[in-house]
Amino acid sequence: MEFDPPDGSFIQRHIGPHASQIAWMCKELGIDDPEEIAKQTVPEDIYDPHWTAKTASLWSRSLSEHEALTTLQSYFADDQIYRQFYGMGYYPARTPEALKRYLFENPGWYTPYTPYQAEVSQGRLEMLFLFQTLCCELTGLPLACASLLDEGTAAAEAMSLSFARRKNRSARRYLVSRHLFPQTLAVLISRANSLGIVIELWEMSSYKSGDLHKMFESGEWFGVLLGYPDGSGQIYPLEEMCSEIRLHQGVVACCTDLLALMILPPPGELGVDIACGSAQRLGVPLGYGGPHAAFFACSIDYLRQLPGRVVGRSKDRSGAMSYRLALQTREQHIKREKATSNICTAQALLASMAAAYAVYHGKTGLIAIAQRIHRLTVRASCHLRACGIDVKTDSFFDTLRFQFRSQEEFDDAQKRTHDSFINLIFDCHISDDDQLMLMGQFSLAEAHTIDDIRDLLWGLTGQRPSFQDDHVDLSVLQTRRDPQTFLCQEIFAHPPSELEFMRWLKRLENKDISLTQSMIPLGSCTMKLNAAAELAPLSWDQLAHAHPYQPTDQVKGYMRMI
Repeated sequence: MEFDPPDGSFIQRHIGPHASQIAWMCKELGIDDPEEIAKQTVPEDIYDPHWTAKTASLWSRSLSEHEALTTLQSYFADDQIYRQFYGMGYYPARTPEALKRYLFENPGWYTPYTPYQAEVSQGRLEMLFLFQTLCCELTGLPLACASLLDEGTAAAEAMSLSFARRKNRSARRYLVSRHLFPQTLAVLISRANSLGIVIELWEMSSYKSGDLHKMFESGEWFGVLLGYPDGSGQIYPLEEMCSEIRLHQGVVACCTDLLALMILPPPGELGVDIACGSAQRLGVPLGYGGPHAAFFACSIDYLRQLPGRVVGRSKDRSGAMSYRLALQTREQHIKREKATSNICTAQALLASMAAAYAVYHGKTGLIAIAQRIHRLTVRASCHLRACGIDVKTDSFFDTLRFQFRSQEEFDDAQKRTHDSFINLIFDCHISDDDQLMLMGQFSLAEAHTIDDIRDLLWGLTGQRPSFQDDHVDLSVLQTRRDPQTFLCQEIFAHPPSELEFMRWLKRLENKDISLTQSMIPLGSCTMKLNAAAELAPLSWDQLAHAHPYQPTDQVKGYMRMI
């Protein structure tokens, strides 16, 4: 023991009280030992008198913080970091170093979570208000919340809201695009089963004018959930579909992508009532699947059914602006008789990161990121076609689905990309007309470099692209968004310098009470239990850049840690 490193006990440092403080507390309480509290409060039938001995034995062989982190790092020592082109709702994103240091790794931001108490939460509330503003501006819808868990949950909430709003109370059928992301479909189906909703998967590519009109006039259907773009990357014109459904008072929802909406027409202008999705690609690491904040925007008609937390802004008699929780929806109460806790508290930090990312880049930077991704995808499409690969996606933002000509070509592509530590989707299946379909799909993202994309295309075709064909039309979008019509607020107008960004974050941070100043009565029940040593691994590359669809043999460190 005398030769152990003197870094102190993790338990003692994390919990706090040392022996003399514990003795003083026991004296004040009139007891001899803290164990007396357990004896007096825990029911006899579940009280374990040997608990203290068991935990003491456990602590005696525990590692120090340094040893624990070194051991954890060793789990990942042999893991190769793959380049992720899977997409499917999870995209390699760049977290600006200023955002990582001043917000993500800052206890002044990560310890105060849920802003239940507006008077000591003005910084967080202002940031969440910005997140809502961002969502409204990009979706073209007037109302947004700031506290949903992930895209699957948000889509399930869209279905539940549509169900609650149905005019025909006997309608129980819900139409869903079959090419939504599989994790979103899984959550939808689970939620539908509990509500008695019948989901029918629909092929959007088969749509013909009048199809939805004929379907919805029966009165059995209450709404539809579309993809914009869908999971295969295809962008469909939605205006006619939406008008046919709304003619019969059905609710139109769509899963969409905030970054794509920097250049795509907003769904609200196309007739969509509800738009939802994930804010992950706005500066939030992959993290092997999460957590990632969702977004949810809708028509003002659904104000009282909107799920989650809504932040509003008020002006007092002196003209000063303040923020508050504007709607007391079901997620904002923990009732004494019916204890329904708020699962959405954990996304306040992630929504704040997405909003701060948008401020950091500004409108011009966000548009530039989206345009770069789209132009590189167009270049990739041209290269695949030039090499004889049949690209199935003709209107897209960042994702291409394509078909190989032969089994040999398919197998060679799999081997080359695997040897280059590149992950993408390969899919071999039998079509409805008994044809063997050898398919591939990839998505491009902000974090991908030109060399990454060249390696990807070489892996798929055996030929390296030059990207020098300046005559290539760098857009396949029939309609593009006018930059003058959105994000015109001053805070999004010009990207700040790093010093301005740091000071802005610090001003907001100083408006809140966090664990950096005191214990707080509400709103940090998750993060205040995590020590710095427990949070440090979140920034490690091996943890931050793992994709949830990776084969488990590529993430042995994660498997061992789990």
